[in-house]
Amino acid sequence: MYTLQNQKENKLVIEKSKFISYIFSCSSQEEQTSLLKQLKREHLSATHICYASSFFSNNQILNYSSDDREPSGTAGLQILQALKENNMVNVLCVVVRYFGGIKLGVAGLGRAYKDSALQVIIDNKKEVCLKNKCNIICDYNQYSFIKSYMDKNFLKQEDLKFDNDISFFAYLNEDELKSVQNWAQKVDIDDFDQKYC
Repeated sequence: MYTLQNQKENKLVIEKSKFISYIFSCSSQEEQTSLLKQLKREHLSATHICYASSFFSNNQILNYSSDDREPSGTAGLQILQALKENNMVNVLCVVVRYFGGIKLGVAGLGRAYKDSALQVIIDNKKEVCLKNKCNIICDYNQYSFIKSYMDKNFLKQEDLKFDNDISFFAYLNEDELKSVQNWAQKVDIDDFDQKYC
């Protein structure tokens, strides 16, 4: 997966219409709303402000998009497709259009929005490794070793339960998971079907 490295804009002019694309680090709808309000204040005379976003939340990818009065499917979905093709996550991509007086047609409009998004994405993306929710089950002797490792590496535990065994949830990437397993042999891992790396 990839996320944002820098935050800069790109400009593209097609048949006198100006397309200004932005990409922001963003991980929630609340943050998205705030960023969009800011852009709308900066571009009061823009014809359209279209966007797409992709967030990693609760171990799943959430996608959002808006055509902002452009013909359905020509803007927001094209921007979202550009995000998906580049495996982008935790980002908001916005393309601001100033209409130049020449209609581009549905196909041309879709290409314009996607090309604008692709330019800013390719210039700004970096690879990341996202963490997965792991259910760790261990016996009482193993737990002291696991807890020591996790405390030392600032890894949080959630829903700690003491029963016949000790179980808890933790958000770990693949390398962290392997390290935890090395600390204590017989660690059982559930809920780890998909790795986002």
